[in-house]
Formats: sequence, C-alpha cells, structure tokens
Amino acid sequence: MDFRERYAHPRATFSTIILAALAAFVPWGGAVSAEDTVSHKVKLFGVYVQSGDDATEDATDEEPLAGREEPGDATVWDQFASDNNVTSSNPWSDGIYWQNDGLTCIPMGGGCADTYDAYFPFEVVEWVDISRNDLTDVEGLASIRVINGPLRLRLNNLDTLAGLRGLEEAENIGADGNNLTTLDGLHNLKEAQGINFAYNAIVDITGLQSLVEANKLDLSNNNLETLDGLQSLTTLSGELDVGRNALTDITALANLQEVTTLTLSDNQLLTLEGLEGLTSISGRIRLRGNDDLADLSALSNVTSYTGDRIEIDVGIEERNGFMPISAASDLCAPANEGTFVYAQQADVCAD
Repeated sequence: MDFRERYAHPRATFSTIILAALAAFVPWGGAVSAEDTVSHKVKLFGVYVQSGDDATEDATDEEPLAGREEPGDATVWDQFASDNNVTSSNPWSDGIYWQNDGLTCIPMGGGCADTYDAYFPFEVVEWVDISRNDLTDVEGLASIRVINGPLRLRLNNLDTLAGLRGLEEAENIGADGNNLTTLDGLHNLKEAQGINFAYNAIVDITGLQSLVEANKLDLSNNNLETLDGLQSLTTLSGELDVGRNALTDITALANLQEVTTLTLSDNQLLTLEGLEGLTSISGRIRLRGNDDLADLSALSNVTSYTGDRIEIDVGIEERNGFMPISAASDLCAPANEGTFVYAQQADVCAD
C-alpha cells in the first residue's frame, strides 16, 4: 500500500448539480466541461460553488480568506513531481511527502521555473512533509486552508512563512531549524495541537495573533524580547517553551489561565508580570537562568499545581527587589514542598 492512507470524504455533489443545471446561464459562454470545473470556484447567485474531486464544501457569500490563493492546476504539480523525481499523489489531497529530496523550490516559489505557475490544487489536505530540503519559501501552499495531519517544514532555509497565509488549522506545525525572523503569514491560524519554531532567529511572533488554544508551543532558542502576538492564548494543554531567548517582557501572556509545563529559563526577565491570570499548572515550572529575576509574585494566583518539578535559581531571595510567591498559592502548599529542586519552597514563598 502507498505510504499515504486514503481517506473517504463525501463528495459535494450539490455543486456539480448546480453547475450542470445552470451551465447555460454561466457568463463564460457555452457549456461547462468537467475539465473546466475541476478545482475551481464559481460564484452563482451569490454563492461560491466549488466542483471537482476537491469539492468538499460550499462557501457562503463571505469574502475569501484574506491572502489565501485559489487552488491551482493539479497537472502543474504532477509535472513538477515528475521533473524532480519526487512522489506524486493521486489525488493531491492525500498529501505531499517530499522529505529530504534536495528541493530548492516548490511550485510558485522563488527560484522555480515559470512553468510551475500553480498553487496547490486543494484547500484541504491530509498532510504536508517537505522537511530537510533547501527551500527558502513555501509560496505554493498559499491555497491551503486546512491540514488534517502534520505540516513539516523543519530543517530547510525558510526565511518567510507568507505561503501559509491561508492556513486556519493544522494538527501539528514543525518549522524548527530554519532562518525565520518573523511568523508573518500565520495570522489566520486559529488551531494547532503542536507548534515548533525552535532554533530559528525569530524576533517577532505577532503572526500568531489568532491562536487561542494549542497543545504545545515551542519558541525556544530564538531572539525574542517579548511575546507580543500571544495575547489571545488562554490554554496550553501541553508545554509553553520560550526558553533560551532574550525575553524581558511576558505581559502578552496575561490571558493564559492553564498550562502543563512552563519553560521561561535562560532569558533576561526581571519579573513574571503577565502571569497573574495563571491558575493551573499540571507539569513543570522552569525559571532558572534569569540572572536578575527577583519578582515571583505573579505566581501567587496559582490555585492548582499538580506537577513534579519547580526550578528556580538558588539565592533568588537575596536579590534586590525580591518579591515572594504568596503563601496562598498552591505552589506553596506543604504537599508541594518536595517539588522544588534548586531554590527551596521556604526560600521563595512568603511566610
């Protein structure tokens, strides 16, 4: 069996019926052929109708998603796959698997021949793996709205994510080990289980402005000074890792209420201002390596801590301006005394 597992989706036969019934009235002139209607949307009487094998839904009269491109010609992607000796999917909605294939571009991308002038032919795809190549952009993916599985872009030379400007949902996104400085292009992303942008050179994450909930968000080993862009984030059912950056301000986390593991180690924080709304932590807390951090009071509102490890620098209580965690915080409950592995509970909790 092919490496991709075929998924059965109901066809949107409604659109095909509409196109057939109204063919004579379409202002193109003449009849509408099957070839004409594959992977195209047509606005009929105020309704966007998409036909062909990729017709999975009928959009309403809403404006198209800002920046998203219309799906392109599948034969262009077939030709690209043939010319570059990489796997071709039939249909392409099954996914792209071009891992470690030595690619320097994909269709519509910088450096690609003009003959590859088509965006990806479907709005919904099962997965995309084009990791471990030599890509600088993924412009050809700008037609994709939903990826049901993972999006793997890791270990390329990406310096832009503008090609993801249409993406609303993905199971996981991995773009670690690239040359990214911003996350511009992800402004429509609302949902993803895991997001990994570690080991880039990111200074700006405002592209994540629509993200409300995720499982794990890894932005470690970048050049972030603030977390502006995460203001909408309320819940992380896994880990938030922003360690090994240059953070001085985390006030963008003001709406975060729940996290499993919180990693803020090896930054330049003086205070944890921005975590006052955090009430539940079920994993680990890592704060070591913030050499001037003295104010821990923002953790005073944690009412539920069920984790097993709290890492705070030894001697923090001797720093100028030291502000302890309130004794009312669950972090300071006697049952959690054994979870402090560097600075001890008695050092950082108010009497």
